[in-house]
Formats: sequence, C-alpha cells, structure tokens
Amino acid sequence: MICADGLRYAVVVAIDIYSRRTRGLVAPTSRAAAIAALLRRCILDWGVPETVRTDEGADYTSRHVVGAIADLEIEHDICLPFAPDAKPFVERVIKTISHDLFANLPGFTGHNVAQAQALRARKSFAARRRAGRARNQDRARCEDKCEAFRVALSAEELQACLDTWCDDLYGREPHAGLGGLSPFERVNSWTGRIKRIGDVRALDALLAAPADDGWRTVRKGGIRLGNVDYIAGPLGGIVGERVHVRRDPGDLDRIFVYLPAPSGPERPGEFVCVAQDPARTGADRAAVAGAMTRAYAERSRKARALARDLVRRHKPEQAIAAAMQLYAEEF
Repeated sequence: MICADGLRYAVVVAIDIYSRRTRGLVAPTSRAAAIAALLRRCILDWGVPETVRTDEGADYTSRHVVGAIADLEIEHDICLPFAPDAKPFVERVIKTISHDLFANLPGFTGHNVAQAQALRARKSFAARRRAGRARNQDRARCEDKCEAFRVALSAEELQACLDTWCDDLYGREPHAGLGGLSPFERVNSWTGRIKRIGDVRALDALLAAPADDGWRTVRKGGIRLGNVDYIAGPLGGIVGERVHVRRDPGDLDRIFVYLPAPSGPERPGEFVCVAQDPARTGADRAAVAGAMTRAYAERSRKARALARDLVRRHKPEQAIAAAMQLYAEEF
C-alpha cells in the first residue's frame, strides 16, 4: 500500500485458527521486523500459541523471526513452497480484508490490472471534467497516474481502520466454520488454559527489531536516532552510557531502551524505559526534560556521596605513608 505520505507500506496479517480472530499490521519497509511485531501484538492479545504456521518466504524464515519463535518455545510450522492450500485460513481472510475493507477505502486502486485501469480511467475522466479545457492532456495523465497509486489515508489511519474492522466487524460476524458463532463468541466459549507472557519487556527484547545497529550512547538531549531525539526521564540517570535500542515498526514514535546484558555485552539486558519522540506523541517536552535533569542530578549526587564515603574509609591522603610503613616492616 502507498499511503498519503507517498511511502510504501507492507500489510501483514495473522489469524487464530481456533477462533478466527484476526490481527493486521501496517508497517514500513522491513517485513521481517513487521512479522515479529505482529506476532508480539497477537501474543499480548491472545496468549502464547502452541504452533505458528507461516509461509516459507525469506521474511518468515529470517534469523530474527525464527530465533524469536524458538526463544518463545513455539513450534514453527513452515509451509512448503507454492502451497497456498496449506494455509487456507489466512489466505481467505486476506482476500476478505481486500474486498470488504480495502475496496471501500479512499484511494482504492483495484484488485487486478483490469479493475485498476477501469478505476484510473474513471478518475481521469472526472479529473478532466473538473479541470476544464485549460488543462492539457499530458498534465492530466501525469496527475491521474500520481493519484491512482496513492491511498488517501495515513499509515496510522489505515492501521486504525484495520484494527476496527478486525475487532468490531469481522470479529462479530457469525462464521459457518465455527458453527454459526462469531470469533468473539468462540473465544468466550474457551475454558482451557491460556499461556501469558509475564514480562512484557522481555517479549519486546525478543521481537522488536534493533534500531539501525541496535546501539546508541545516551546524551543529555536523549537518544539520537534517525534525526530524532527520543527522550524519557530515566535516561537522565544513564547519560554517557551505551544502551541497546529496539523499535516496534508499528509504533515509530517510541523506542525500547535496554542496558547491555552482563553475560554478553552485545545482547540487551535490563530494561530501562520506553523513550518517545514528543513531537509526534504530544508529550510535554519540558516535563520530560525536567525529569531527565532530576535523574541526572540524582545520579551525580549518589556518585559524589560514594566518592566521599571512599575517601573516609580509605583515607587517600595517608596512602603513601601507609604503603611506605608496610614496605619498611616487610623488608
């Protein structure tokens, strides 16, 4: 999908076979990261599955996706190549989304080449009528082509539409394959155990994609990433330290920040905070900056207190005399 900002986005979809619940994610560029982010949303909403069945494409069998599924102790069932019949449920729901939702959104360009051409011709005719005789034919063709490949929604608006459709429309409709129950009713009929993730931040560390190379040094102004300064109060207490940064492609306004793991400095360890871009989230920049300043001041206060305690206990002004006395006693 090409959204209103002119950028291309991938739409990835998951379905719970038992209940037919569906989740979709609109994400830019990195599809392996998008698949992991969608899996995170499903796990948080539905619980940890016993098995995940995926396509055999490079995105679904990437080291990032395969490693995350293995770490979560989920069986990974990979379909054979060119076997859409091996995953009929998700193939069907993708087709349903395309025809029931996308076809009714502003900027729809058709399910196939013939339909897209017909839509473009219709838009071209309407555009020429509106523009009048003053517009020449070449200019009309150019503008029609630009409009034809554009979805008149932002990525956030498209995501909101997709979430609403999955939960409130598809999720409430009776399904023949469920004996006339809706996905919502099917879920409520379940009496078995649901495995949940206790540490959400550990799940983030597994599934969120590393931002760029994954490492940044915390500055007084926050964490610089992609020409944006991400800020959070706790960052003030670790200014100057190297941290591991991960991001959810479904929420580019925030990043997850971790300290290096003691067992392996190249792995994320203790969770620090979620830092945000206040220009996009609307957070009070002054309030967050004040929290960072207080955290930095508290860290400096503790460091000075520790230095004073060490001075009192070890008396560095007497160190030379003590060393010389010890040397004289031993020799």
